[in-house]
Amino acid sequence: MRRIKSFLILICLLSIYTVFLYGCEKKERSDSHNNEVGLPEIVIGSDNYPPYNYVDTDGNATGIDVELATEAFKRML
Repeated sequence: MRRIKSFLILICLLSIYTVFLYGCEKKERSDSHNNEVGLPEIVIGSDNYPPYNYVDTDGNATGIDVELATEAFKRML
């Protein structure tokens, strides 16, 4: 009985180890909408809610949320 229990524990540990190693595998991205750097394009939608996000006089999105998102995406590289 003790041998069977030890064998089952060993099988469970090997299974968990295998799953963790498979998750660490480096995978290539194959997005069809890549920019010049080879990264996927991310589209964010929002409402016009100053000062968090709004369109300035030049037609550019601006505000606190836009600045935070821009900084977060820069740090992702």
